Amino acid sequence: MEDNPPHVQLRSHCGACGRAFVARQRIGALLGSHGAPRCRYIDAALFPPNYFCHQGNANVIFCRTVNCELCAESAETATIHVDCFVLFMKRCTAPNRLQRLWVASTWRDPWPKAPLSILNPVAHRWDCIEEIPKTYNLPGFQTLPPELQLMIWNYSRPPLLERYCSVAALADFLSDSQPTRLTTLPLIELQQWTRGSDPISANAPLAEGSTIHLTIDAQGLKEISRTPPQASMANSRRGETSYAIATPEQCVGVEAEFRYGLGRLRFSDNSPPLTIWDTPTPPSLERSLLFPVSSDSTRFSTANLRRCTGITFFIRYCSTVGVHVHTPQAPCALISAARLSANPRRPAWVYVPVSPKDPILAFGIRSDDLRGYGVARRPCFLLRMLRSGDLAVGPHHTGITEDFVSLIGPSSILVHDSPKWCLFSVFGIDPREDADFEIKPFAPLTSAPINHACFSSAPLQSIASTQAFYDRDTKVHRGILITYQDGTRRALGQCRVGLDPFRHCATPSRVCFTLPDPAQRRIRLHQEFGVKFEFGTDVEHTHDGTDNLEWICSPMEGVLQFWFSGRDTRLEIVHP
Repeated sequence: MEDNPPHVQLRSHCGACGRAFVARQRIGALLGSHGAPRCRYIDAALFPPNYFCHQGNANVIFCRTVNCELCAESAETATIHVDCFVLFMKRCTAPNRLQRLWVASTWRDPWPKAPLSILNPVAHRWDCIEEIPKTYNLPGFQTLPPELQLMIWNYSRPPLLERYCSVAALADFLSDSQPTRLTTLPLIELQQWTRGSDPISANAPLAEGSTIHLTIDAQGLKEISRTPPQASMANSRRGETSYAIATPEQCVGVEAEFRYGLGRLRFSDNSPPLTIWDTPTPPSLERSLLFPVSSDSTRFSTANLRRCTGITFFIRYCSTVGVHVHTPQAPCALISAARLSANPRRPAWVYVPVSPKDPILAFGIRSDDLRGYGVARRPCFLLRMLRSGDLAVGPHHTGITEDFVSLIGPSSILVHDSPKWCLFSVFGIDPREDADFEIKPFAPLTSAPINHACFSSAPLQSIASTQAFYDRDTKVHRGILITYQDGTRRALGQCRVGLDPFRHCATPSRVCFTLPDPAQRRIRLHQEFGVKFEFGTDVEHTHDGTDNLEWICSPMEGVLQFWFSGRDTRLEIVHP
């Protein structure tokens, strides 16, 4: 009986440029090992839009199956954009280019089976800026002051040019690296190492109570030191750097490997895992947990809730698959959405506006365990705002529920995991201070009209202005951002701030929305099925009847209920 072809795991990020793949991009796979005399590149066709196994040829099976045992048993592989591979091979001058590219690509994981990297590749800004005049035929660009050049770059950031500069920088680095054999050193005996340099052994054992600090970026391990790193919090908050701390107990059985100026750890079967954070001074996870949960997550993120301008939760099938905390440095959630795993079922973007005049006073989770999923699978987030009052974000739970709520102070930090595959399961507040009150958001007066729905609502009285967000291509409406006369704001549906266009209406006197078309619903399987809505100041009005949609028109009275998922939307007005 013949053996089945080996599995070749398709990674989610390009090993050459570090960017996440987009469905149906042309990709290749790089197979190799440290002991093999040569590596092998094979065409893997197009990056698949979902998780599956596919026998691309008679020799291998390309696989994106989650936690595939056959992939775990196979040799490590790298996945690379075809155009990135071609550029690297032309640019790198080292004789063993494939071997070096395989090492650099697989060592983007700081250790085998490390949590999925969600770090942004460090932008080679000035290298890219220098390429702009000849790439885009803009000779006058060079005459602009550097400040204006940088401003134009930050606003445009062409993805192909970013990829080009990243691959070029990697090829140049590996061309200059001396051809060295694999060097191995016990982690506990290491004093200092920085990418591009040789490791320095320690003269004394690691003292009791001391730790080894690891700095990680999108290329993998960046630095190993017995002293805390001089962390750039700006890089951390931009998502370019993360950190891990190893105690003497965690160093047992861990080897540090070095080759071509790069570094990586290798664990024994009995070594405890390291936890990766976005801060060099992480909080105590055990003391910050909002609720008891069993999780194998080893990557965590933090955010100061009093310094943010909003929060976007990415929710798919009532499960949280991502969180973006809006700040002046990261005002749009698109950068976080780009890190989400490729999936044809796009998540809903659920936005909560925050301001210094209307900060978060309490944050919590509502647990619904009736189906045995637990709070980790179907979290409903609870927030108490200073002026906006109580809010619920996510699915509406019915029946028996349990709330876990913490007060939010000036230094409160939101803690959450960043899972390797899909679902977020761990949420905490540091320092945690249990609230002695209940958060009671508005409860829907009707049942959900669509499956896997999120719910939001807002009163229609005393509104100063509205922003109706819609898809730029399909013109389907997704969300409403309401500003009240007292300055508070409320978001309904999907408000993809900084991404989708919107129609502004000041002091509206009416709201109009369409009802779903059952006939259209039957023929639209995986496409977006939305509605249209608008606000206006003219009570006497008409709607274009060419789209054959039924419009509901109402004065600004009652409460607007908004049911939505990643592709469905329903509106209704109720009068409590």
